[in-house]
Amino acid sequence: MDSSSDDDDASACKLPEKEKATLARWAPAAQRRMLERLADRPPVRLGRAKPPQKHDVPNLFGSKKQETEIFERLKAAAVQGASTSLILCGHAGCGKRAHLARAIDRLDGEKGVPRFDVAELHGLVHADAATGLRDLARQLDAGRRRNATSRYVDDLGILVEELRRRRAERRAPLLVILHELDAFALQPRQTLLYVLLDAMQSRLGCVIVCGITRDHAVLELFEKRVKSRLQNHHVAFNRPTKVDIVQFFQDRFRLCGEDLGGASERLLQETSSRKRPRDENEDTREVYVQAHSKAFEACITDPRVAKMLDDSVSCGRSMRWFCRVAQRCACEINEDDPLLRPAHLLEAFRAQEPNSCRAWREALRSLPPAEKALVIAYLKLERIGKQYCLENAAHALARLGQASSQEAFDEDRLLEAQTLLLDKSMVLLSAEARNRRDAHVLRFAPCRLAPALDVDDLWLALRGDDLGCTTTLRQWALNHV
Repeated sequence: MDSSSDDDDASACKLPEKEKATLARWAPAAQRRMLERLADRPPVRLGRAKPPQKHDVPNLFGSKKQETEIFERLKAAAVQGASTSLILCGHAGCGKRAHLARAIDRLDGEKGVPRFDVAELHGLVHADAATGLRDLARQLDAGRRRNATSRYVDDLGILVEELRRRRAERRAPLLVILHELDAFALQPRQTLLYVLLDAMQSRLGCVIVCGITRDHAVLELFEKRVKSRLQNHHVAFNRPTKVDIVQFFQDRFRLCGEDLGGASERLLQETSSRKRPRDENEDTREVYVQAHSKAFEACITDPRVAKMLDDSVSCGRSMRWFCRVAQRCACEINEDDPLLRPAHLLEAFRAQEPNSCRAWREALRSLPPAEKALVIAYLKLERIGKQYCLENAAHALARLGQASSQEAFDEDRLLEAQTLLLDKSMVLLSAEARNRRDAHVLRFAPCRLAPALDVDDLWLALRGDDLGCTTTLRQWALNHV
């Protein structure tokens, strides 16, 4: 986008001072409402024994069929009191967790359907069966019966006892969510999965195991005893289409009088220097809503915006990425510029693109094998959106070592690779550990990829075989996401 286009947008949207003052009055309230809709998707709430706090769950687009399938599966299990399993598969940012949360919220409002007690485990956090069992017992409030010196068999006994107690007391159905389901396959003998699935089949109350993963072939990773107990019920999520994205923008940016009605007079006076009489509120509010609707329609139908949408969809951008674009665009609305303009959307799209994609691709392409594999592992962990460290990456790379002995890296080699990446500023340690380089800190201190590295761009480059990765490394990265 060139500067002349921006000038055209600015001149086209020049407003008379009186009209601008009227619209500016409601701009802060409008911006706040749009950002509320664009906030992070609601998490799956824990502790379902207490009445849930209702909140406005945002509309999700492109996966209505998947959401209905999840809803019906959970409803049937809760009503019948039958245990079952479910696997949600899809790329990062497609809304697997959000759709699950939405389905649970819908079930809360259904008559005759008991509320779920929800427990969550993460494959990259609960790296062994003992840790997972302890955390599961804690979430079920059964951890009070264990002592500090308890063994694995004790934790297992406590969990089984708790499930039997729940069945005897006719407690609410238990939903166990397993994030990064494929990571549980790396555990020795896959004990944690076996215990959960065995409890599901042993009629220890209504136990529903829901696995979330990016690997559509996740069943091939499990042992026979686990696979035989895991019901092959997949819910697959696809990437959003242009229609989905347009609907998403329309839903998040739409406004009505009630959306602005929550803005108090105090807020209006704090966000503007001009004092206004109270009796003008209703009329000026409707004026802003109508002007905003026209401005948004002009933005979404602009040929430049349409082309940018087409390019982004064809690149395989996730719904999470488009949400960041919408948030950046909403932040451009203020009292000086109270209405959306095509330039706002174009600038928001442009802000998500890396400034030096090619330079970082070249830097990654030239790395030694261990360093490159470690960056790719961090890239996968980064897409999860949670904190990670070298130890997490080592667990993830264990599968790569099983596939190719040439790319099996021991602990010392990964420590050297971590040091080199830190020196190149491609990886950053947490502030507390930044000045320390001992082995323990390098292994367990939280780290992240440098902000200059665009995760989406590097992932697209990996898919396009533009990072100089070996076939084994590339297949490992792309087939288990």
